[in-house]
Amino acid sequence: MALGFDCQIAEIAEIAARKAFEKGLIIERCGPVDQVIKFLPALTVDDETLNLGFEIFEESLAEALQHTETPVA
Repeated sequence: MALGFDCQIAEIAEIAARKAFEKGLIIERCGPVDQVIKFLPALTVDDETLNLGFEIFEESLAEALQHTETPVA
């Protein structure tokens, strides 16, 4: 299972990935300029753990958007 989230801006993806790591979630970046965050959970992940991971990502993305100076269209 794989899922990608295109942040459009590499700086946002970088900050979100760093913030997520600080909260215990490991996510990778990919794409032409590393602007895509990819999720690669284990196929045996339970719903509760998967949802917790997405909650951490959502919080991390919100924090990244607050810290970036790049305008988001």
